[in-house]
Amino acid sequence: MTPTDSSFRDGFQLRELDPKTRKDLTICSLFINHKFTVPEIIFALGENYRDVVEALLEKKVIADRRQERRSLPEGVERRKSKALSAT
Repeated sequence: MTPTDSSFRDGFQLRELDPKTRKDLTICSLFINHKFTVPEIIFALGENYRDVVEALLEKKVIADRRQERRSLPEGVERRKSKALSAT
């Protein structure tokens, strides 16, 4: 291939991207570069919420907040069972 082929741009050889990778990169570009919100991306691309968030998570654009482990509160258990409170 010569640098004049369409597979080169600015001296770099372009790679063929599968449709999922191309979609994921488009989602990330809209989110990062164009400051689109998730609902705006959903509307613009016709995607669903899950796919947009999953793409942003896979490319590590956003952190997965489901992984945050919360500890139980310190102290005494205050709830009472119905069997105890009936007496």
